[in-house]
Amino acid sequence: MLKATKVSSFEALKEMLHQPIENYIMVAAHRGDWRNGAENSLQAIEMAIKMGVDIVEIDIAVTSDSIPILMHDKYLDRTTNCTGLVKNRTYDSLKNCNLEDGLNDLTTHKVPTLEEALRKVKGKILINIDKGEDHIPLVYPILKKTKTLDQTIFSSYYPYEKLQKLSGGLIDSVMYMPKIKHDTKNPEKYLGTFVVNTRSVILQTRALSEQDTLLQIIPKAKSKGLWLWMNTLEPFHSAGHTDEKIVENPEEHLGWVLDQGTNIIQTDRPKIVLEYLRRKGLHN
Repeated sequence: MLKATKVSSFEALKEMLHQPIENYIMVAAHRGDWRNGAENSLQAIEMAIKMGVDIVEIDIAVTSDSIPILMHDKYLDRTTNCTGLVKNRTYDSLKNCNLEDGLNDLTTHKVPTLEEALRKVKGKILINIDKGEDHIPLVYPILKKTKTLDQTIFSSYYPYEKLQKLSGGLIDSVMYMPKIKHDTKNPEKYLGTFVVNTRSVILQTRALSEQDTLLQIIPKAKSKGLWLWMNTLEPFHSAGHTDEKIVENPEEHLGWVLDQGTNIIQTDRPKIVLEYLRRKGLHN
């Protein structure tokens, strides 16, 4: 059995992003530990931290007065007791909105700002900001203010040229993870532009099946020293080896994910994934 490299400090965790280690698998909690708390809440982030995950993934939306908040949807309806488009509401108008948990029960937790989330994770775990690619100029000053720039990962499917324009050149100053899917044109060239022009250290890819040709990008990414990030959220992410199947048979389904050379697993079942990795000596 492999012995996991001991990640004894937050600084060591950050350093691993720049020097992938084969016998340590990072775990990313999707929208925090939302199965036990409210999705994209400070509560769900805190639960993920206490559980021992390495990365927490959050989504952002922006209010009418340009405040980035944690929210996956454009609308408030699914995850709160409020309604309407986020972009049509001021931040102050959201202060009376309560978040619902994974069972759709109303909680006492409020919609947090990105700044509040960054202060929650500061010096503890890494954070992946999803749905933030259109808002880098707005988010960047908040990262500088909270001194969390070096622990924050942006990600999207956008090509480099589009990101360069949208970010006003800031894409070169942040940690960025390109994502590849089946309509990505010329995946190898797409990946190469990020390796040359940005601080990219991770690639996220998908697999519709175990024979998916998109998996061929993995050795090419590895040869460039990149981490591989794979999701186990939906069947199209990991050839059907989803979280729900992992619950039933972690050896078979997480085994396949790891066999692809995965370094980071994003999951809605972080506790189960962590337990499996620790049994295998791949997490401490």
